[in-house]
Amino acid sequence: MDTIETAFENIEKDNDSLQMISEIDRVASHLKKLKEIQKEKQSKIEDKADEIRDESKRIRQEINETMEKLEHEPLEDLAEVVELLNHNLVRLSL
Repeated sequence: MDTIETAFENIEKDNDSLQMISEIDRVASHLKKLKEIQKEKQSKIEDKADEIRDESKRIRQEINETMEKLEHEPLEDLAEVVELLNHNLVRLSL
């Protein structure tokens, strides 16, 4: 009788062990899926960061070009005024 009880206890232990292994496999599978999702989201975040970085760089370049134009425009305008004044002075002296 003890042998039969021991056999049933061993079967129950084996069954419990199989259930635990099954649960561990399920959790491992779920973790694997979560890691894949995390990698995808991280990749999307990095792509978006690259887009933002590129756009920021482009905007900065446009700002710098505009600032350069604005710095040179007054000098060009002044050069035109001086040229007109010289031209008018020449005409006056004739």
